[in-house]
Amino acid sequence: MSWFYIGVIILVSVTLLIQIVYIFPYFIFASKEVTDGKGDPVASFSFLVSNVLISNRKSDKLLQLVKAYQPDIFLAVETDDWWAKQLEHLDDLYEYTVKKTA
Repeated sequence: MSWFYIGVIILVSVTLLIQIVYIFPYFIFASKEVTDGKGDPVASFSFLVSNVLISNRKSDKLLQLVKAYQPDIFLAVETDDWWAKQLEHLDDLYEYTVKKTA
């Protein structure tokens, strides 16, 4: 085997080793940096994101969903003034709100 092929094999091996070092923390068998938080409802929060699409006018379904799940944080995306008016029904559930329409 020539020195060229040996050099290429060494170079590819070193490159592969470097890449494995970078991606190892994302493998399932790597140790976790943060605990799951299961069993402690104080240590977790729920988050609901809804891309409502401005042309969609089925606000009742979204309001039912939000009231059923009662997320700690609710985010409605692609809203307009009509959606802002419909989502005012949730103001009593969420004390702190930021409203910005398209």
